[in-house]
Amino acid sequence: EFLRATDVLDRALQVQEAWQTSGSAAHTRVLLSYAEEMAGDRAAGQARLLQALADLEELRDPYGIVVSLLALGESELRAGRPSAAKGFLQQALDAQVSESSFSLAWRLHAALGESFRMLGDPARAAAELKQAVTQIEEAAGNVAFDSRRSNFLLDKWDVYARLADTQLSQGRVEDAFETSERLRARQVLAMLDRGRIQPRSGPDTLLVSREQDLRQHIGALEARIGIRKSDDSSLRGLADEIDRSIQTQLDRAHTEYGQVLAEIRERLPEYGELVSPSIVSWEEAAEALQPDEAFLEYLVSDSTTLVFVLTPDSIAALDLNIPGRPLSVLIDFARGAIDGTTAVSTTGGELGALTNLYRQLMAPVEATGLLEGIRRLRISPHGELHYLPFQALHE
Repeated sequence: EFLRATDVLDRALQVQEAWQTSGSAAHTRVLLSYAEEMAGDRAAGQARLLQALADLEELRDPYGIVVSLLALGESELRAGRPSAAKGFLQQALDAQVSESSFSLAWRLHAALGESFRMLGDPARAAAELKQAVTQIEEAAGNVAFDSRRSNFLLDKWDVYARLADTQLSQGRVEDAFETSERLRARQVLAMLDRGRIQPRSGPDTLLVSREQDLRQHIGALEARIGIRKSDDSSLRGLADEIDRSIQTQLDRAHTEYGQVLAEIRERLPEYGELVSPSIVSWEEAAEALQPDEAFLEYLVSDSTTLVFVLTPDSIAALDLNIPGRPLSVLIDFARGAIDGTTAVSTTGGELGALTNLYRQLMAPVEATGLLEGIRRLRISPHGELHYLPFQALHE
């Protein structure tokens, strides 16, 4: 697919150069450089980026310059050269335009945080990654329509996971747990934005339906109120009047939603926590445990898998060193072995897969001694781990 993208972008570049649209051609070179790198020709991609940067500097295009510097920084990170990446990314952040554009700012801070991680500076890495998370959450709150908000967050979850991993490397277990909880709360809301929950039949069915109707109605109104006003002065007054009318409807909807949510929290506290999740501290989570219980909360990212281990009076965390993709492959194999859809060479294929996952996900926790005296586990999975039957894992 990257080879096909390279061909399409190269043809577009030729047309832009023929029409002497220098600015558009420079931006196309940035896209083409990524496609070339992903297709296996990193040298061509790098040369293309440097040419794009030179052209955009000559055109005095501040936004394009930052885009090029960001692309160069991310390319250097993929090549394992964090020092070079940091130089490009710092230049981009020094340009004021980067902070005024969310689509650039969060990626710049996230990439700079990753460069500091690779350079062995967790304090500065955590600061940059936290800034990226802050900007993501602020921007998510400004994305009007619910379905667009959940799509907006799809490619940003790993920033939270990298922040938690960095905090853990600093020994800041409590902060890492809070970051994990913040990620989960955001992901729950994103999933809710994608559809409706079918309430159980009963006296509270109408209340749950009303909450979902109001949430969608508010999203639709927020999308409408963001409409751009006409530059035609004869129509500007009408646009203002329409916006005021929509804002009045939105205010009423927010007021009603607050009342419905308060009633839900009283009558249906579990559902209330689902639609309006709170970030709990590890102490609050630990208080819910019985003396012989422990709580395992997993956090899966592209680079690794973390597990937080809570008992009634302690918290600890382990880096299991299992990247997300290999873990997903193991889980798919285990599930296929269990239901018979995966061909295995011996009748022990299912048992072997489950034993392998036990050794990677559970054995390291047991080896710490944290589960001594524990008779019951509460497990909060993450990502692909939602599809794993933990109760079937064994030595």
